[in-house]
Amino acid sequence: MVTNQAYNFLKTCLGILWLLDATLQLQPLMFTKLFPEEVVLPAFESLPFKAFFIGTLYPLILSHVFVFNLFVFCVQALLGFLVIVYHKSALTLSCAWSFLVWVFGEGFGGIFVTPPSVLLGFPGAALLYFWLSLILIFWERCPQLRCFAGIFLLACSFLQFDSVMFTQNFQSAVFSGDALPKELVPSIEFVKVFASSYPVLMNLLEILLNFISSLLIIKKRGFVVVISYLVFVWYFTQNLGGILTGIGTDPNSAPLIALLSYASYKSERVFELRTSWLKVSTHASTLFAFLKHFKSFRVSIFT
Repeated sequence: MVTNQAYNFLKTCLGILWLLDATLQLQPLMFTKLFPEEVVLPAFESLPFKAFFIGTLYPLILSHVFVFNLFVFCVQALLGFLVIVYHKSALTLSCAWSFLVWVFGEGFGGIFVTPPSVLLGFPGAALLYFWLSLILIFWERCPQLRCFAGIFLLACSFLQFDSVMFTQNFQSAVFSGDALPKELVPSIEFVKVFASSYPVLMNLLEILLNFISSLLIIKKRGFVVVISYLVFVWYFTQNLGGILTGIGTDPNSAPLIALLSYASYKSERVFELRTSWLKVSTHASTLFAFLKHFKSFRVSIFT
């Protein structure tokens, strides 16, 4: 019974998120050239194979902004409605569209050009839409998928060891508050000052919080701690997903990670999830070895 309630809750939340994304497409600025210039072009520039998209597709979008934006609105509004009422193919369509958005709308979430930090929205909200849709499709057949949030945060704790993230420039940029309304920027000033003054300590705290959160997800009492951390990330570093800027397209990754954490928290098959988690944990050294070379891979892919 709990599993069915969790499933219905997550499915409804996914539908609401698609409807929210569709609503964000109706912002006045989204029908101006600011949308392709500030959202589409940076995504295309993040692609390893960007020549065609910048040279051919981008000018086409730029000259037909209204039609393109209206198309995106219609797709996402339809997706949200179908997911909520549970049309049989809705979750499959959600997987397909979110993957397309992740690749072409987010430039693979920027993983090849920006530091891979959950604080900056890694690995891109659309990829987490994809994974949440996948979890719902295989809810009964593959419950192990629900332990993704813990594995993801564990990976993020390793990725946070990137030397760039220990610098003052990085920590200042993370807590810049650029996507917050001017009235709210002072509310994060004290954290920004601390991060700028003690960048190494701040990054170590971020590593520790990611690591602890990855362990607490499989413990019901730790769920509140995980959600609190994600709320902090969403406000202080992701700036509410930039949805108050006028050109925000989604709430960013923190709310999605929270939903994925909920999938683990409410699972009745705790034993299976913990078993899967322990199997992954025993291979942590292999995971670390891969992530250690991630930075060089991001650079070499363009050379």
